[in-house]
Amino acid sequence: MLGRRWLASAAALSVVLTALVPLGATAASAADTAVLQIKKSLVGEQTVFAPGDTFEYEIVVGCSSTLDLGCLDAALTDALPEPLVLNPANPDPVTASVAPGGTADVALDGTTGFTVTPQQKDADGNTGLLAGGTMTVTVNVQVPAGISGEFNGAKITNTAHADAGNAAEVQSSADVTLRVATTLAASVAKRVSPATVPAVPGRAVAWTVAPGNASNQTVDTIVMQDPAAPPFAFAPNLELVGVDVADPAGATGHEVEYWVNGSWGNAPPNPIGSAGGVRVTFTGSFTPGATGEVTLRTQTTDAVAAIPEGGSVEAANTAQATVEKNGEASEPATADAKTTISASGPDATITKTLDDSTLVAGQATVATITATNGAQNVQRLTVTEPSAGKPGLVAQGLEFTGFGEALAWPVAASSATIAYRYTDCAGTTERTTRSDSLPAPQSGCTVDGFTVVFEADGDGIQPGAYAELPLRVTALPVATTAELRSTNFVDTQVENELGQTGSAQTGASFSVKPLVVGTEASKRITPADIYGVPGTRANVAVTGKVSDDSTVGSTELVLTDPVDPAASGDFWSTFAPVRIHDTDIPNCVALSVSVWSRAAGAWTPLDGATDVQGAQAKWSADIPARVRADAGGIRFAFRPTCERTLPPGFTALVNLDVEVTAAHSGRETFTNTVQSSVHNDDAVEPDATDTAEAPLGVHPLDGDGPDLVDKHWLDGTVPALSGEERTARIGWSTQGLELTDMTITDPAAAGELSNVATSVYDAFDLVRIAPVTSASDPLIANDRITEVSRYSASAHDWVDITSAACADGCEGGSAATPSCPPSSETPSASASRTPSASRKPGSARHTTADPWTSCSGSATRCAATRTRTRWARSTPTATTRGSPAWCTTPSPRTG
Repeated sequence: MLGRRWLASAAALSVVLTALVPLGATAASAADTAVLQIKKSLVGEQTVFAPGDTFEYEIVVGCSSTLDLGCLDAALTDALPEPLVLNPANPDPVTASVAPGGTADVALDGTTGFTVTPQQKDADGNTGLLAGGTMTVTVNVQVPAGISGEFNGAKITNTAHADAGNAAEVQSSADVTLRVATTLAASVAKRVSPATVPAVPGRAVAWTVAPGNASNQTVDTIVMQDPAAPPFAFAPNLELVGVDVADPAGATGHEVEYWVNGSWGNAPPNPIGSAGGVRVTFTGSFTPGATGEVTLRTQTTDAVAAIPEGGSVEAANTAQATVEKNGEASEPATADAKTTISASGPDATITKTLDDSTLVAGQATVATITATNGAQNVQRLTVTEPSAGKPGLVAQGLEFTGFGEALAWPVAASSATIAYRYTDCAGTTERTTRSDSLPAPQSGCTVDGFTVVFEADGDGIQPGAYAELPLRVTALPVATTAELRSTNFVDTQVENELGQTGSAQTGASFSVKPLVVGTEASKRITPADIYGVPGTRANVAVTGKVSDDSTVGSTELVLTDPVDPAASGDFWSTFAPVRIHDTDIPNCVALSVSVWSRAAGAWTPLDGATDVQGAQAKWSADIPARVRADAGGIRFAFRPTCERTLPPGFTALVNLDVEVTAAHSGRETFTNTVQSSVHNDDAVEPDATDTAEAPLGVHPLDGDGPDLVDKHWLDGTVPALSGEERTARIGWSTQGLELTDMTITDPAAAGELSNVATSVYDAFDLVRIAPVTSASDPLIANDRITEVSRYSASAHDWVDITSAACADGCEGGSAATPSCPPSSETPSASASRTPSASRKPGSARHTTADPWTSCSGSATRCAATRTRTRWARSTPTATTRGSPAWCTTPSPRTG
């Protein structure tokens, strides 16, 4: 039933397709169950087009069938005939629509062809053009600019084809006519060889003229005439000896004429040198671009002998060409060329460059020699390296290892002969005809120089032809620490068949640095002055470096402190090494640490610190107490593990904590020296050292003891009764002392606690105490705050508020902020902090951050409370230093 409904639809729609005649249809086969119709036409009324114009074709394809649902796998194909192309300015030059409903696929074939396939589907799922359906295709076409004038007046027929699996192929055509403006023009080019010729009779000079058709249409005649205005202008120094002719494509013949005694004739004169011009006429059918060639062979005459020594004469000549079609001739095109007849000899130039002119012993580089022939043709080009009378390669500090791949002969050279000179063998000479190559030197011999002769048949080496010799060389070892400076001289000579020569010389300077290894040492002790109390510490930072100006790396870098531990002074009797810390071990480097045993009188490896492999950042190691007591020095040895050496610029920085071993009753200063040493067997001087020293002073702990606390206002002024807040910062340090605990109390005097009128808190109210975090105190991460208290005036005692201040714990800082107390209390605050064993003494701590958070309660509520603060820090296992406490107050309550 479905099939019958489709058939009925097809019958109903057939009236729509009556205009689509199956033009050019092939005979229907018995298997065909459908019929295609096609109609191709121009869009618009214009039918004549010029180069650059665009237009459109419209192609309508229809399908009818009473036996099937449609034209299965229908396709439209079209190939535009020359010179038409799909419009390149249109991204979609071919578009299609299908009715009723449906789509079509468009596939372009280059710039001239396309295929369109309708994608309607029938009830059985087959693809094609349904019966009663139509497909309309629009094709946007261009007539390209610059097409041949041969298309002028041409009728261009374009045929489209439609086909289907169940229908016979049909086709339809549309015509356009082209109007192309035609041109009639000739082209001509001229060259001469050689560009310079010796002022010697009988030297050949060839003038080559290339006449052609520059029209946009085919011509039937090309005429070359040389000179454009007879007779030859190069007479009497040159005379014609022959003419060679090569026909352009499409020629059916040519005629050669000679200008003799004021007229043209076909017979060559006798002698031919008396001719004053040559004319060649080519006949045939010559398409645009067709080109022939005429060579006028001339030679120098006896007249050139009159050119004075060192002088020259320019010989110039102008040729012309014309083209003809049907008896109509173009305007002449002209071209000239000139050669120089020189009474001086040939000349040459030479250059030499080194890829790297600052070498280190053992470094390889390439020295490139370029020898160029000058203005005349020559037979030989010779290169001598180094120049005669100059030091050989070995004396210059270079080892020759061969020629590079870029070796090149002069164009037209047919052979090369190389003569090697050696320091330890008799010289050798070899010849080769293999272009762009040279024989190798004798094996086992040291090349000290060479001479290469390039030779051509006759004077075949043209002006500007060059030889390129890339020399591979390696800098030889330098016996002293002084840099070797040298200039390498090389020369070239050219020679023609007459034996005339020309030469040139050049030099390239370079230097060879010896293999040297050096080192630099530095030392710094902080603080530079500490208390002479047992356990007080200082940090010793020592640096060793493989010097940047080293030309070779080091097999090791060793830091030894002191330089000679066996003869050491009293530094290592006064201080003991405690801990190595913050020492970076780079990748591909291993560190070994040794301690000098005073008892054994020898270096002893530190347990766990031998061949420590990098990369490690901030590596550390504790030195056991038994080792400290016997230590008379320490040594750090850095060695490479991936490469043979540590490169120039390699730097090692070691941080070592030392501590006072005994009490000191007076002030003393101890100077300590560290040595950095490097080594390389290949260096001129294999070992190098450098030293650096730094003092460390000690002084007794006497009087009121150390000043461990500091306090200041961040802003020292405030308007009275303004309600503005001000912040005070409290900083503290252990000054390197080993303290069991640290308590910071504000205010400091006990009387201020009982009599607030004597305290700053009579004028200011405490607003809040900031959290102490790693942002304000990076070292807080190593500490523990054990107590935070406020002083209560009503209770006359400290009130522990640790649970509020450390609600989240105070391990590594206080995260909470003590709140303003109720108005019924008069507290001050204190905090107790316990650092971990990693907190080290000796470095003062200050922070510039301001990490306040708002205190709960209003300013008025806080203002009714007079408060004091106390911070406590205890240190059960290690010394501590540096962390600030902060207080913020509102405006003063009174003037």
